[in-house]
Amino acid sequence: MAVKIQFRRDLASAWTSADPILSQGEAGYEHDTGRFKVGDGLTPWNSLVYSSGVTGPAGPLGPTGAASTVTGPTGPTGPTGPTGPSVTGPTGADSSVTGPTGPTGPTGPSVTGPTGADSSVTGPTGPTGPTGPTGPEVTGPTGADSSVTGPTGPTGPTGPTGPSGVVSVTGPITNTGTSTEAVIGINKINSQSGIEWQVYNAFADLPPAGDNHGMFAHVHSTGSAYYAHAGNWVLLVTTSDARLSDERTPTDGTVTTAKIVDGDVTNAKLDNDSITIGTDVVALGGSVTAPTFSGLNLASSIVFEGATADAFETTLTVEDPTVDRTVTIQNASGTVALVEHVSATFELSDQVIDVTPRYDNRSAVFTSGTVYWTFFSPMHTHTATSVAVASAGTATTGATTIQMGVYSFDNTTATRLATSANDATIFGTRNTIYSRNLNVPVTFVAGQRYGFAILVIATTPGTSFLAFGYPPAVLNSLAPVMRGYLDSQTNLPTTAVPLVNTSNGYWARFT
Repeated sequence: MAVKIQFRRDLASAWTSADPILSQGEAGYEHDTGRFKVGDGLTPWNSLVYSSGVTGPAGPLGPTGAASTVTGPTGPTGPTGPTGPSVTGPTGADSSVTGPTGPTGPTGPSVTGPTGADSSVTGPTGPTGPTGPTGPEVTGPTGADSSVTGPTGPTGPTGPTGPSGVVSVTGPITNTGTSTEAVIGINKINSQSGIEWQVYNAFADLPPAGDNHGMFAHVHSTGSAYYAHAGNWVLLVTTSDARLSDERTPTDGTVTTAKIVDGDVTNAKLDNDSITIGTDVVALGGSVTAPTFSGLNLASSIVFEGATADAFETTLTVEDPTVDRTVTIQNASGTVALVEHVSATFELSDQVIDVTPRYDNRSAVFTSGTVYWTFFSPMHTHTATSVAVASAGTATTGATTIQMGVYSFDNTTATRLATSANDATIFGTRNTIYSRNLNVPVTFVAGQRYGFAILVIATTPGTSFLAFGYPPAVLNSLAPVMRGYLDSQTNLPTTAVPLVNTSNGYWARFT
């Protein structure tokens, strides 16, 4: 059957907008103007000259003047033109001019606050304490009245003494805050139990201790408390005693679970209190402040219970470091993705590496004898032993050399790592995937820069799918480069400097 050949074609405005770089010998046709251009593999469309167009008729030749060797006289020098006017712009306003002074604002009212209460006011007098009960009065019987006085009989035994109801008070009862000394003694004797207790409230000196055995006394001026024993006053405590304010911090390891009874420690007892963890203070009681733990050292793991107290927890484990490590969490809101999630998002599989995953259905024709590079950086580390490519709508015919390779790339020089064997059958069928072994395995390291290279030498080179569509020419200035090529090659070079950009970045997959 007849072979149908079609040029790349579009409207003139579309060619101008896309401004592609045609391959060497590739034609581009404007079907609305009837004109076409032929590419050289280097020059963008808008800079190429048309290879077609209508040539207008040649105009008539003018008459030839007579030859002469006579030189005419030099004409006079023309007059000098007038000098342009000198224009001076207006002078700005004098910067020393002072604007008018604004009016003085009104004076605010003078307000005098109320006078406080007189500090010499004497507080109210406290109530008088109750009077103790009076003991019963016992009177013996009165004898019969007689005018005869008999002999005096023997004296009878003395009857028992009734309980005393007297409360003795020595010294003034009240004190208005002056230096007057006062001692109030309250004595109580219980005849049934033999218990005697006495309390003194002294504003100055203590009474003799020998007469007040078992007495407690308080010296108001110093705040000290005493106890009378064996003829001496024993000091119990003073207001400066450190034990009154000592928090009595227990020694590490002395407080055990057995010493803390459930229910003894309540929120009310912890209000406005705190504990220290590392270098952070954690508030307790009515509210709990989350610590930052800037000085916290943990063995290896942190276990999070979660909102539900059950048998399921999340454990954050840190591997034992061999040197100092720093892990930085980004200053942003969001969800931290695990390695498994990142790989699933950006790569088809951890067993393959795509040369820039394809995003549209673009293909391009090879130029015979040109080596094309497509540069890429893998997302994960993987060792590959084979490489695959895909033919497009035009099959390759008359091929003598078709070879693929992988190169390392330092943004200047491409260095060959491995190649496939020369195979002229590749691209021989349209829209077909071809996979070929590499002569040596290649370990791709995540984040490093590599280049996929392909060379086709054929009568009809055919087409292959691209890793990406035709990018704008402005991307050619980006570093590192995405594509590169070398023309007039007979095989894949060992090293090359493919820094000249091309629109053709061919797709491949390493497995």
